[in-house]
Amino acid sequence: MTQQNPASRRPGLACAVAALSAALVLAPAASAAADTSTATATAVDVKALGTAAVSTGVSSADNTGEPPATVVSPAPLTALPGQNLVTGGVMAQHARAGSDGTSAACAGVLSSGGSLSVGSTGECTRSGTATGGVVLTLVPALGLVPATQVRADAIVSSCTARSDGTAVPKVQLVGAGVYVGTVKTFDLTALLAAGTTSVTVPGVATLGLAATSTSGGKATATALTVKLLSGALDAQIATVSCGQNVRVMPTPALPLQGLPLAAGFLAVAGVVAHRRGLLTREALKAVVRR
Repeated sequence: MTQQNPASRRPGLACAVAALSAALVLAPAASAAADTSTATATAVDVKALGTAAVSTGVSSADNTGEPPATVVSPAPLTALPGQNLVTGGVMAQHARAGSDGTSAACAGVLSSGGSLSVGSTGECTRSGTATGGVVLTLVPALGLVPATQVRADAIVSSCTARSDGTAVPKVQLVGAGVYVGTVKTFDLTALLAAGTTSVTVPGVATLGLAATSTSGGKATATALTVKLLSGALDAQIATVSCGQNVRVMPTPALPLQGLPLAAGFLAVAGVVAHRRGLLTREALKAVVRR
């Protein structure tokens, strides 16, 4: 019978011990998964009594953690057929879902020549210098009775969200007011700055200002809601949502509950190998330290 030299067995057992040791070190960081993100934006949504809803549509961006970022930016609209509320302005909406667990959205109605954009860090940028170009007609002119309208330089909502649970909604009512003919009856921008979130235009409509919410890592915002007192129309201007973005934790290559057992086996195997002369004292110390 051939007797195997202990020295000849040293490489195999030593390599096995070393491999298990390395696996224990690397296991917690294996199979990492990226965070997910989502965002939506709608510039105008009008529901009129007896007719189908008219909307600029929903720009929806989703990302499962794979680069590049998902960006949905349709061409702006200067008219929206099938409704009589938005009679002036440029309607724009953008949604961005990053591969790093961040998302952003921006939507609204702007004066002629205006535009919106969402940057890589989530900021909503409004450009354009025209004023008074946003016109929402609550009651059209009839004979000598002038129209009742909401006029503004811009009506915009935006939001950002992160997979750590941070979510921030924002609203801009720029130069906004209610006018009867040329007379401003309500300064909506000033009212919002003073904390007012609801305005009733006598005999005409109820206006909701800057409806925002943050819950569970999700942010939503609607810059302006319009409800005619007759019940004939219900509209939302500049609506966005960001999140909930989900943080995905790395999946260990070796289940965490198995680590103590594997570590114990590694220590015993190291001691046995050392006693049989298959592992040096220095190597044994290195194994036990793991």
